[in-house]
Amino acid sequence: MPVRGGAAAAAWVHRYPLDMAQEDLEIRQVNDNLFTASVGGTEVCRVSVAVADGVWELYSTVTSPGHQGRGIASQLVRYALDAAEEAGVRVIPSCWYVDGLMQRHAPRYDHLRLRNDLATAEEGDTCRIAPAVLRER
Repeated sequence: MPVRGGAAAAAWVHRYPLDMAQEDLEIRQVNDNLFTASVGGTEVCRVSVAVADGVWELYSTVTSPGHQGRGIASQLVRYALDAAEEAGVRVIPSCWYVDGLMQRHAPRYDHLRLRNDLATAEEGDTCRIAPAVLRER
């Protein structure tokens, strides 16, 4: 089975039918730091990821206003969490949406959470590992 991420990331594209439209939802891992969802070839949602050794921080989820409330962000975040599981990494859910989804889908994603005290919904979209990763370069 191919591994999501790295140079092969662009090859991972999944299409899902949307319940509220005739258009298909296309989900892909663009690169190590970005997962996107597109409808009709237009990007409508993205999850930003900071990558460190053995850990991914999902620090921002953004959905275009016209596509909110349709379950697109949920599908995209679950796709990113499944990719983290396949990659064998832990997750810091510093984005309030990611944190909430992991809580709502407990215990499915509990084993991925790095530390509960690092990321809570009240703290918002603040990336914790990206500044450290950038300093190391």
